[in-house]
Amino acid sequence: MKQKQELLTIRIEPKLKEKINTLIHGKIKTKSDVIREALTEYVKKEENLKELKSEMAKRFAANKIQFQDLVRIIGYEEASKVAF
Repeated sequence: MKQKQELLTIRIEPKLKEKINTLIHGKIKTKSDVIREALTEYVKKEENLKELKSEMAKRFAANKIQFQDLVRIIGYEEASKVAF
């Protein structure tokens, strides 16, 4: 069963639109397919990053990793939010 889909209108730069058109030229995929796949991958990546930050914050709070390790893994700005 196919999931219901909703229409999403976005604005993109002409150069990006050209690149998308070049990617789909001669393929079975549509622009919507390419953009949907890209957005799906982006959301997965962001969800994984959020989960990683949460796990590292828990480990830091439990004194399982040091602050400099936390910085190396999630960056100074995010580590500072967790630590201070």
